[in-house]
Amino acid sequence: MHSVGHKSGRGGDMMTTQLKLSVLKGKTKQERETIAAKGIKGETVAEDTKYSLTAEQIPKKTKKWTDGTGDIVVGDRIKFTEAVFEGSFRKPKFIGERTIIADVVNDSYGEKKQQHTFTIIPIEATGVKAESIKIGQKTTRKGRNIYRNGTDRLLWVDESLRKDYADEKHQRGSEARQIRDERKYGVLLLSLSEQPTKGGYIK
Repeated sequence: MHSVGHKSGRGGDMMTTQLKLSVLKGKTKQERETIAAKGIKGETVAEDTKYSLTAEQIPKKTKKWTDGTGDIVVGDRIKFTEAVFEGSFRKPKFIGERTIIADVVNDSYGEKKQQHTFTIIPIEATGVKAESIKIGQKTTRKGRNIYRNGTDRLLWVDESLRKDYADEKHQRGSEARQIRDERKYGVLLLSLSEQPTKGGYIK
């Protein structure tokens, strides 16, 4: 694993992240994947976690399931239930649910809307159209869909190692949300300590 490079200070971190996103803008999927693999000036791009794993690199787990709703990280083995639809995109018809057990091998925050997406390798699928899930092959799911009906995860043999993965994800998530808010409101949001008052600024 390699370290993510950062400039010092919140402003520096944000400029670095914006630079990475600007480099990705307008690129094809293949070009983005190439950039993600090589990095920009020795750094990991914002769309790709530094903890991108192969199936063989997944950390060891216990056999005990626990609630992981809202905070799944790369390296987790998860179990979630999703809705299954048929018909057109404009007129989908709900036909049931399926449950998937999968290993999480990557996660990303989208370039445009900073939506959280997980790359998973399914291990088992049951329920409606379970046969359409390709076991052992990478696929993606939006975080909101994985969390929608609750998500279980297997406890790690070394939960302290998982904390490292979680801290890295949380940092990228904070950066992604700030970029989203800047784009949405058109200005850099001021922290509470910078809010102006009648007597000047709050110290």
